[in-house]
Amino acid sequence: MVLVDATPPTAFTALPDYPAFYDMYRIATGLFPGLARLGVTQLIYSSSHPELPALAREQARAALSTAGQARSQRDEFAMVPTMMAQAGAVTDLGGRPLYVLTAPVDAQTGWLTPQMDLAALSDNSIHLVVAGADHEALLDNPTHAATTSRAITAVVDAERTGTPLN
Repeated sequence: MVLVDATPPTAFTALPDYPAFYDMYRIATGLFPGLARLGVTQLIYSSSHPELPALAREQARAALSTAGQARSQRDEFAMVPTMMAQAGAVTDLGGRPLYVLTAPVDAQTGWLTPQMDLAALSDNSIHLVVAGADHEALLDNPTHAATTSRAITAVVDAERTGTPLN
């Protein structure tokens, strides 16, 4: 398993700013479907994914701007407390390979400690704080995305061969 700057299941208690963030974002996502039908989300996403080639960028922006996508985002975010409770019930992954990537830039106060707690779920884990990366960069920035790809490859290789991560 690779956790890419994952929100920890303890976010509501371990991150002092998370409850307020969640409340604000939950309200905002409730408005997104109506805003999408009015075309406002096209403006919101008009500068997203500048790293993509032109056609792919326009397709991504169009997909993000739909009312269906907005409803999905709203519904997903409404389930966060339930998902966190379910994830928090997992207390031990044994020796399964686990790679935890943490982005320190613009992270919430207290972010590093619960990231270390996530890595402690497995006896076969690596926790890497990716210097200079923010949350999006782990997927969008070519250098940081390469680090994410290497982590995924390492976990797949460890699982296939039955060898520990190194």
